[in-house]
Amino acid sequence: MEVTALETNESALTGESTTVAKGTDPVPPETPLAERDDMVFMNTTAIKGRGRAVVVKTGMDTQVGDIATEIQEAETRETPFQKEVDALGKRIGIGIVGLILVIAVAQFVFTAAGWLSILLTGITLAVAAVPRGYRRS
Repeated sequence: MEVTALETNESALTGESTTVAKGTDPVPPETPLAERDDMVFMNTTAIKGRGRAVVVKTGMDTQVGDIATEIQEAETRETPFQKEVDALGKRIGIGIVGLILVIAVAQFVFTAAGWLSILLTGITLAVAAVPRGYRRS
C-alpha cells in the first residue's frame, strides 16, 4: 500500500544475500518469487525504510508454507554412503555369525561342554557383537 525506501532481506525465502527494494507498482502473478517487489513475505526482515501492507495469506498458505509442504512431501532416499554402510554391516553380521558357529563347533569338539553351555556362549557372543546404542532407523 505504502513504502518509503523499504528494503527487505529475503534470504530465508530466496537464498539471495542482498536486500530487495520494495515498491507499490503491481507485478504480474507469474513473476518469479525473487522478482516480486510489490510483496513483503513472511519470515523476511525489513532492513531499512518503512512500509504499510495488507496481509493476503497466512500460515500454510504463504510462500513459507508452500516450502514447508514441499519438504514434508519430499521422498527420502538413501545416500550412497548409507547404502555402503548397510552392506558393510550385513557382511560384518554374516562374519560374526560364522565366527560364532566356528567357536560353537570348536567348543563341542574340543571341550566337554554341554549343548546348553554352547548355546549360552553363542548367545553371549552374539549380544557382545552388537554395538552399544545401535538402532536401525
